[in-house]
Amino acid sequence: PTRDLSLTEGPRLQAITGLGPMTCAVVRRHRVSHADLDDLVRLGTIDPVLREFLGACVRAEKNIMIAGKQKAGKTTLLRAMLKEFGPETRFATIQTEDELFAHQNGYHRQVVSLVGRESNGEKDVTGRGAGEVTLLDLMHPALRMSLERIVVGEVRGPEVVAMMQALTNGSGGNLCTI
Repeated sequence: PTRDLSLTEGPRLQAITGLGPMTCAVVRRHRVSHADLDDLVRLGTIDPVLREFLGACVRAEKNIMIAGKQKAGKTTLLRAMLKEFGPETRFATIQTEDELFAHQNGYHRQVVSLVGRESNGEKDVTGRGAGEVTLLDLMHPALRMSLERIVVGEVRGPEVVAMMQALTNGSGGNLCTI
């Protein structure tokens, strides 16, 4: 009764039917997809002091968790902070939906983009959703890919385990939104 999918050029569709009195569908568009921290200053989203602080934290390889309300710009801020990585920095983005676009922003050249997958609705012999690939499933191979950093996008529930693995994998500079 639910469907979540990425549309061409990045917008996301979320639809729900049969679980309430009416069918609902929402298309979510990302207005600012490839901005850096300087662009966010020009847009008035952050001030220059915060820009310098966030840039310094990323360059110092501090682990960073970005929190905020829905539609507050957490993903936009995370995308901008990724531009503080050098263009040759080898890192992975591990997401339930492809929203960070680091592999297609024209700046980064060493991005391993991994996106989880929902089950097909059936259960396998273990009771797990058939065909499902969780962020935790993606974390294990990612840790063997000679990555300098790991970025986990949009932690809302069970992804917290993958996030904690990223933040405690022995190297710093990992980022996520919660």
